[in-house]
Amino acid sequence: MHSANYYSKNHINLKQTQKGVLATVPLIYPNADNLRYKRSSSGGGAATFTSEESHRTDAEAPARNRWPELIILLLVKGLKWLVCHVRRVGRSMAMALRNHHPFFSIVSLQSSSLRPSARISCLSTRSNSIETVELKSSSKEYSPGVLDDTFLNVFRSRMAQEIGWDSEKPGYDGLIDVAHHIMIGRSNSEATEAAVRILRSLFPPLLLELYKMLISPIAGGEVAAVMVARVTALSCQWLMGRCTVNSVDLPNGSSWSSGVFVEKCKYLEESKCVGVCINTCKLPTQTFFKEYMGVPLVMEPNFSDYSCQFKFGVLPPPPEDDNALKEPCLQICPTANRRKEVNSSMEVSKCPKA
Repeated sequence: MHSANYYSKNHINLKQTQKGVLATVPLIYPNADNLRYKRSSSGGGAATFTSEESHRTDAEAPARNRWPELIILLLVKGLKWLVCHVRRVGRSMAMALRNHHPFFSIVSLQSSSLRPSARISCLSTRSNSIETVELKSSSKEYSPGVLDDTFLNVFRSRMAQEIGWDSEKPGYDGLIDVAHHIMIGRSNSEATEAAVRILRSLFPPLLLELYKMLISPIAGGEVAAVMVARVTALSCQWLMGRCTVNSVDLPNGSSWSSGVFVEKCKYLEESKCVGVCINTCKLPTQTFFKEYMGVPLVMEPNFSDYSCQFKFGVLPPPPEDDNALKEPCLQICPTANRRKEVNSSMEVSKCPKA
């Protein structure tokens, strides 16, 4: 017979009849095939569930709860299912890329709070070329919606947490103010590392690891590059302005639909600084995608018209060959203008913050 203590820990009191006969069921039966059901011979209709484990002595009773083991088992099973599912989707996308069939389509969002509406046709079935994504807007300027405000607030809060300071200015102006403070008291490399940490904090670590491990190797990296290009074009317009996905030429002579063209970068225009663009956007973004998502990226900002070309799947040039790192200050840079007022004969061949 089991002790009262054993029953209190491992059984549930289901029913008590008028004659005081208890019907109990063990919480956990590792060997469920041995579970037997029988009527109580004492009458009253009470029922008892028994198994081979119920005949063990107190010394053989389980010494610990088995729930933690079951939870771990379920987590492992779930992770295996997720890995298999991601691989299956990746193979389907790779097959679609080879056969030029569409593998996903995002229908335009008709809600008035989400602008601009976007209709995506990732891959064309009428031609052998990959079509660009068209982001249609009712106006030339991109007008942020409710979701964009959420992105801005989350991104700004991560920036403020990283540097331990936040601006009193509201909205986008406050974000630009925080971006300038990232450069204060830090070297260019330290500012770049801080910006990389900010980008990493926006994503669950497991998501980045799975993407790099499972998606990036598919089809030589084309699937991953095409995916991040579309996500960037759809989710980052609040930060950069209107974007379109276009084709980029690879060093091997092929082309992928993995480019993002920013018509006029709002971040560069509002910051008015080449150094802020280089050290808090260009270099950290290239590092983040390559090191933590397994997708090479080169960004080519145009400091004349404030446009920018993203090329996912293309490795950036070495620093000594990157022309963006040799750019002079912008004409609208307030710091450069003050320096010229102090010394009109001084010529700046390179932005000191870059």
